[in-house]
Amino acid sequence: MYKRTGLDNGMVVVSEKLPHLRSVALGIWVRSGSRFEGPDEKGISHLLEHLYFKGTEKRSARQISEEMDSIGGQLNAFTSKEYSCYYARVLDDHLPQAMELLSDMLKNSTFAEEDIRREVAVVGEEIRLYLDSPDDYIHDMVLRATWGQHRLADKVLGEWDVLEGLQRDSIAAYREQHYTADDMVIAAAGNLEHSRLLDLVEQHFGYEGDSGKALGTEPPSVNAEVLVKEKDIEQVHICVGAEGLPLNHEQIYVLHVLNTILGGGTSSRLFQEIREERGLAYSVYSYSSAYSDAGLLGIYAGTGKDTALDVLTLIYEELAKIRADGVSATEVKRVKEQVKGSLMLSLESTSNRMARLGKSEVSLNRYRTPEEIIEKVESVTEAEVAEMAARIFDPGRLSLAVVGPISDEEIRSSLNP
Repeated sequence: MYKRTGLDNGMVVVSEKLPHLRSVALGIWVRSGSRFEGPDEKGISHLLEHLYFKGTEKRSARQISEEMDSIGGQLNAFTSKEYSCYYARVLDDHLPQAMELLSDMLKNSTFAEEDIRREVAVVGEEIRLYLDSPDDYIHDMVLRATWGQHRLADKVLGEWDVLEGLQRDSIAAYREQHYTADDMVIAAAGNLEHSRLLDLVEQHFGYEGDSGKALGTEPPSVNAEVLVKEKDIEQVHICVGAEGLPLNHEQIYVLHVLNTILGGGTSSRLFQEIREERGLAYSVYSYSSAYSDAGLLGIYAGTGKDTALDVLTLIYEELAKIRADGVSATEVKRVKEQVKGSLMLSLESTSNRMARLGKSEVSLNRYRTPEEIIEKVESVTEAEVAEMAARIFDPGRLSLAVVGPISDEEIRSSLNP
């Protein structure tokens, strides 16, 4: 059973009771991410996530890890473009310990100078690892090709030259600005009582509300650029970008159906055409990324240099085909069942249920129940999917990012034969 409580300081507490389980997933969600960083702060949200694990006024970094291990729990965090999340998964009896530990980390971390310098170096290695993984950073490249210099196109990991210059005062000031009660959601799912969760929150999370800051920027506009990074690696990584939809758009489930038909599984058009029928790629798929006021539908493929232009041509041909001819009733019916099945299977995990609660609240200020989602998916029609494809796959509004042993000239020549 889902319950929601808004506290006087602006914090929101949401929970879902699952009495047949013995575990609880607990997450602290904060509206803090790369989108909200200034030019001299790029990467500070992610760095801050690291620093919260480095020690508090009463616990060292080792003690934080040992305390969670001693109760058989799991503790972790992640940062995205529009929010950060700190989460734990424990046995239901250990929820109080998990809440106290997370609150101590978020409220009482010391941010010692030596820890800052060490974690900046660690993030530097993370950036190097990222730069050695073109199948990862190609997705940031297509955002840049789509939205230009807008903050939504900035990398979550940030920029090394900025991180290297960050000082403790600026990190502490960023925390004071962004980690306020009105920008925090506490979500939990598992064998727990909402009233008990509220008691623990009141006990441990006494944050002030209303920071008075203006989060975010104006929505991005589509640039539709072509970005090519020539690199001596084994494969050519291709990512085509089309304008998607924001999270709260009324047609977001139409886009989900379209995306799944196009490249969302082994029965999708792109997988069948490029991998199964022609053997031109091992990895080929499409995905939808949705943010508070914008979205992107991306199409990825990794292939050899000799087949790269053929794969790129096949992607554009499939987009033209679906834009001109629409989709079949059989495809829509199959994909509806696929989407519903994926949703219901995901609900078997307390971590996934907690994440759905937290992400919905921090991004939308409301929760979409599984029943609501299924109803919306069921209502999608062939005509709506066709109309969506015709609109977002306009050739003049498609962006493209390419990384690999291929030149900018070769790519552009193939686009304009």
